[in-house]
Amino acid sequence: MVRRSALKPAAPHRYTEYNVAQLGLISVQSKLPAGARTGWTSETREGKNTAGTRSSTAHASGVPHGIAGDVFSALVTETIAARENGETQLQMTVADIARQAGLGTRAADYERITVALQQLRHTNYEIWHKWRTTLTHVKEEAVLTLLPTLITRTEESLDFPGQQNRLFVMELHPSVMGSITGALTLATDPLLLEQLTSPTARGIYRLLEAWRRDPQDLTRVGMRVTIRGVELVESARLMGSRSSVSQLLAPLLAEKGAFAQLRDAGYLRRVDWTGRGDNLTLAFEFAQKQNLMDMRALQLLNELGVTGTHAETLAMTFNRELVESAAWQLEERRKAKYPIKSGPGMLIKILKDGSAAQRLEEFRARKRPLVMGEKQRAVRPAEEPPPEEELSPQERMERAVKMLGTLMIIKRLTSAQVEKIQDALEAGTLDPEQVMPLMMLDAENLRRWYVGQVEGNGASSPDRP
Repeated sequence: MVRRSALKPAAPHRYTEYNVAQLGLISVQSKLPAGARTGWTSETREGKNTAGTRSSTAHASGVPHGIAGDVFSALVTETIAARENGETQLQMTVADIARQAGLGTRAADYERITVALQQLRHTNYEIWHKWRTTLTHVKEEAVLTLLPTLITRTEESLDFPGQQNRLFVMELHPSVMGSITGALTLATDPLLLEQLTSPTARGIYRLLEAWRRDPQDLTRVGMRVTIRGVELVESARLMGSRSSVSQLLAPLLAEKGAFAQLRDAGYLRRVDWTGRGDNLTLAFEFAQKQNLMDMRALQLLNELGVTGTHAETLAMTFNRELVESAAWQLEERRKAKYPIKSGPGMLIKILKDGSAAQRLEEFRARKRPLVMGEKQRAVRPAEEPPPEEELSPQERMERAVKMLGTLMIIKRLTSAQVEKIQDALEAGTLDPEQVMPLMMLDAENLRRWYVGQVEGNGASSPDRP
């Protein structure tokens, strides 16, 4: 069990779970109408199936809403951190939760957090044909309580002897913990969250992060998304005496509403809407690219000794296969008696200097030992490759642009530099074939090529190592 000190700093990133955000299991509203406090039911037709969700609670504070979304995010974040030590059960004070959730530390804040924990513990959900468990298109049924384990203990403070702390022993539902090991994890920005003054705006931020995912491939994130008003009302779990979709969404569209806060914080570029009443449709354009963390890469990095902020940052940049490529190269260097002061440090260097990407095809093509017990595919005998067909100008351009994207991902080029190179390609002052050897250049030679070829409009070709 992971014991957290009340003085433990908050994590550099905050996470939540895709289904909880997308299905509206936690209402973004700070207050619920009396008729909705004990639960709600919603159903839709999806093909031949009737899909829906139902919540119910007997707790006096009602179903999860408002800051319960922040508290749930704190528990997901802490669970991900605890897994580095092989733990799933948490032991936290209210101060720990407040810090991890980005909430205040006054007595009133502590009381609200305690109430939110009770809401998460005592609300039951039934979900049919809506709960996503994998990267497939299958939507399953689920019956769950988000926080089935919640035990309260009183112990002497580790930080202030003589004082007592109230500790919560907690564990998320297995379905949720199964989700937060892959693409169903949503990473959110703490600095952006701090700019959002209302629980409603923070809830809408998490909701939109879920809607940005491509439903056909949850590892892809879009810069634009269109949502029907009725879908947004359900996903935000907006409830009230007003029955019209336009009326329920009006507070979000207000001058100082949630959408305005997200725009002022630099998350949304614009929000447009068309139609009225139940026919209202909203179109969102995002100003920020979402940092999509590869949880499988994070898990492998942890196993290889890279933890904390370093691991999280790398998992947002490199997928698991690139991490495996780096691990393979690290093992090669060890076998060659290459002097290595720190294995994790060398692994990070191999990823950041582009070596993992440069030798990826070589890594894929050879038979290799198991990586952390993971079963590898058998490699078929090498065959003589067929003659390479000549590419069309459009195909050459697409290949060059793809290579530029890789160079940006591995931090060899900035987004501004990539844009300038693309401008040169489109203007015809740079040949796409000149881009292909760039992957083989070290940082200094790449910088020299960029200054001479793009900024200086020179005609030099990349120096090969």
